[in-house]
Amino acid sequence: MESFDAMGLCIGRDADDIARALKLEGITLRKWKQDPVDGSGSRNPLDVIRIAITAALNLGRDPKEALAPIIYLQECFREQMEQPPSDIQEAYSDAMHEFSRLVSEHTAALRDGKVSPAELRRMDRVIFSIRSKLDEYENALNTEVGR
Repeated sequence: MESFDAMGLCIGRDADDIARALKLEGITLRKWKQDPVDGSGSRNPLDVIRIAITAALNLGRDPKEALAPIIYLQECFREQMEQPPSDIQEAYSDAMHEFSRLVSEHTAALRDGKVSPAELRRMDRVIFSIRSKLDEYENALNTEVGR
C-alpha cells in the first residue's frame, strides 16, 4: 500500500468534512489521495512522517526515537487497533491473504536477482501487515479459548 492509498482509505468520500476539521480546503485532501509521482497528487502527512523518520534514521538517531511518531499514533488509536476480528476464520483468512501478498512481492522482487528500494518498501509494508494480521489471529484464538 502506498501512502496515498492509505489516505484514500482514511478520507474516502469525506474530504470536505475532514478538511473542515483540519481547517484546510477539500482539494488539499483530495490531492493527498492521489499519486504524487504522476503529478496529480501532493505530498501528504504520511509522506512527511516517512521522510522525517528516514532522515532521522539515516542521521543515526536511535530507532526508538526516530519511530516515536508511529508509536505516538499507535498509542492514540490503541483501542481501535486492538479490537479482535469477529471470528477465528476471518482472522486466519486475513493472515493467509497477507502472507500470499508477501510471497508474490518477494517472487517478483527476486525475479531479476535484485531487490530495488521500492520493492523492499513494498515487502516491508506487507511484512508489517502480516504481523498485524497474525496478532489479530492470536487475539481471536485467545478469545475463543478464554485466555
